[in-house]
Amino acid sequence: MQTSSDQCDFWRRAVTNTLLFGLSSFAVLLTSGSILRVSPLANALLVLFSLLAVAMVTASQMDKEAPYQRLSWLFIVLSFLFVLSRLEPQTKPIVAQAYLLALLTLILSIPRAAPRHRGARLAIMWTLFTYFVLSLAAELSPTAWFFIEGYARKASYLLGRIFGLSLKLGPTAMGMWGLAICTIYTWIRISPWLRQLWKRGVVVSVVLLSVNHFGALSLAWLAYVMTQRRSAAMSWDVMAEQGFTALDFTPILFVMECLIIHFFLHGTSRPDAGQAVKSHRASKKMILGTAALWLLLVTVSYVTSQWPAGDYSGRLVLYQGGITTWNKPNFEQLGTTNRPGLFCVLPDFLESFGFRVKLTRQVSKAMLTNADVFVVMNFNEKWKEEDYSILNDYVRQGGTLMVFADHTDMSGLMKGSNELLSEVPIRINFDSAHFLNNYWNDAFLTRPHPINRKDWDKDGMGVSVGASLRLLNHRATPFLIARYGFSDDGDRANALSENYLGDRIYDLDEPLGDIVLAAESKLEDGKVIVFGDTALLQMGSLPYCHRYVSDLFRWAVHGKSVGLPWGLVLVLVLGLALWVGPWKKQSIAIVTVVILSVSAAIIMGEWALHLCYKDHDYTGPIAYLDHAHMSLCDHEGYAKDDGDTYLVDSLVRNGFIPMAWKQFNERALEKSLLMMSMATTKPYSKDECRMLDEFMKRGAQLVMLSGDRCAHGTKDFLKSYGLEILSTPLGAVAPENNSEGILMYNANPMAVDGLKEEEILCTAFKEKYPVVVERKVGKGTLTAISDYGLFFNGRLEKLDWASSANIYFLRKLVGTIDED
Repeated sequence: MQTSSDQCDFWRRAVTNTLLFGLSSFAVLLTSGSILRVSPLANALLVLFSLLAVAMVTASQMDKEAPYQRLSWLFIVLSFLFVLSRLEPQTKPIVAQAYLLALLTLILSIPRAAPRHRGARLAIMWTLFTYFVLSLAAELSPTAWFFIEGYARKASYLLGRIFGLSLKLGPTAMGMWGLAICTIYTWIRISPWLRQLWKRGVVVSVVLLSVNHFGALSLAWLAYVMTQRRSAAMSWDVMAEQGFTALDFTPILFVMECLIIHFFLHGTSRPDAGQAVKSHRASKKMILGTAALWLLLVTVSYVTSQWPAGDYSGRLVLYQGGITTWNKPNFEQLGTTNRPGLFCVLPDFLESFGFRVKLTRQVSKAMLTNADVFVVMNFNEKWKEEDYSILNDYVRQGGTLMVFADHTDMSGLMKGSNELLSEVPIRINFDSAHFLNNYWNDAFLTRPHPINRKDWDKDGMGVSVGASLRLLNHRATPFLIARYGFSDDGDRANALSENYLGDRIYDLDEPLGDIVLAAESKLEDGKVIVFGDTALLQMGSLPYCHRYVSDLFRWAVHGKSVGLPWGLVLVLVLGLALWVGPWKKQSIAIVTVVILSVSAAIIMGEWALHLCYKDHDYTGPIAYLDHAHMSLCDHEGYAKDDGDTYLVDSLVRNGFIPMAWKQFNERALEKSLLMMSMATTKPYSKDECRMLDEFMKRGAQLVMLSGDRCAHGTKDFLKSYGLEILSTPLGAVAPENNSEGILMYNANPMAVDGLKEEEILCTAFKEKYPVVVERKVGKGTLTAISDYGLFFNGRLEKLDWASSANIYFLRKLVGTIDED
């Protein structure tokens, strides 16, 4: 008969086990981005809280007298600091998961002298390991993704119809990742007594599934009711909607599932209640052999799935049909309404990478014979049947077709593009793949692929609002997904001039979460790559996403799929490990070493990928845009007054190829003719100052715009050349009050050592305060401008408006590249 003390001990142990499982799993799900989308700071704090809570609960089970325990926690603290430094917002969350998995394993494995909790901790370690390996296998397997995504949409739709809700929730919105980790834990927890407890496992699994599915439907409906639908602002870089969706409530689903685990699994008597689980002391050979097997398997599968192919060379043919224009903006057409050529700089960029580019208006066997890649954008034409046959034969024989479409069948491009894709299982939808509350910040998910071997952010990929893609079968491989986005259905009633856009607000009958943005499919010896958006190839995006675009075309030219079913191999090896592991080899040592080897494999694989990564070539008149020093300029703001969108346009108008860098890139700087440093607030390091000095001395030009608000970022650098921006404010100097008749934003006078008359390019007011000074440095020049916002959008161009004086003054400063 149990006493009250025994009952209290039992429930204390049940609560402890549930907390350990819930907090450990919550940290993993947070790191993977599959349970909640929050700001980077909030996400880091939540992960830190979960890790500290797991450490505190685990510490309560330790033998405080054992000296090795005290030393272990010193190592844990150092590991904390290292892992937290790696938990950055990533589009490749599997890397952050690897670091977190290693740390959680170390924490859970330390208190060996806690027999009553040892079985639960061992089960948690196995669960985290199993979930991680299955996640990696699903990432490497397009078949797994196709069925998981298809199941979530179909289940939410069919169950929703019962309650009059036409839901189309993706796996993340359905909370299926939390369901998966809870179900895995259930069966691993009862595995030592499977014959006696299999019925309980079935019951718990059914309850988890029911609560998850019906809970997701209820929360999706509740979110819709709570969100009073507000009108969406019709601008591509603002919030689409203020409100809630099912994606915001997935943590509630996970908490409900943890409560089920507590009451149905931890809160009932079990064969191991109050007993120690027998430990098996594994031999060193077994530990090292098993660890080596996992290390090799995971490293090879992870690296080979992303290993780069070939170099940045190849023959690209760009089709000029459809609604694509190639004319560059000129000095006679100022203002956005009259500016043609969204894609005008694409050929220049591709050639600067090292590719050979040809434009064509026809499709022929002779033309395709000399093409490695055939590129079609915004295609809305109807070809002859023989043209389609020629193109399909070209792909089957080893060529690559790249199709870039856009949202909502604008100008009839959806039908035309889908006819090009008739031979592969990828279709373009009549919708807009749309961001939710916070643009595309932390919304993307990149799957392991040679294009995605770098950890790209939203700016690095350049994707905006285009169409989503529909995958018809498992032969189509998605490589870019909007985990936190929705499919905004197009509206045929909306005039063609409005491109059939929908209301840009999430409705319950629209697909939510895990929207496919880019995919590829093999067609015999060739391949077809499809993007539902063209933004990454446009003039406003290419300066920021040129490295991603170069890798994309590199893969298009040289890429060959390995074809090995790594996902299946990982699942089979995992199944073998689970069969012989949890109940037959109850050794914390071997489990710990195996998990650490898997984490190390991902970390080593990522290190190898970064080590082998080399940027594309830099040829042609490159204009280096410095974004590495915390500028006051809004680099993300399209057409905002303090943005630099139209600086890019002006540089293109002058014949330059603008490329922006968030980290200082010496190699790119060496190949550039011009560098623009605008409103910099972070000082340049000694090495960077040396590189800039060499940059100018070899004959290049540095244009540095600064002022009183950001003088601390450029003070030391300018001082080394005898220049100083004074704190005396001149303000927004009108055209009639400066020597060049330009619009000035927020000017300050400059003090210049040994100033020569010919160095002064612009003065302000009658006192003739120097505000633009150009000084020779070796063979090159340093152009210092004491108005940090002189070339902001608000002083260059805006919607249907342009300051021709400022545009021509920029031309006077940097010159015009002779394109002939």
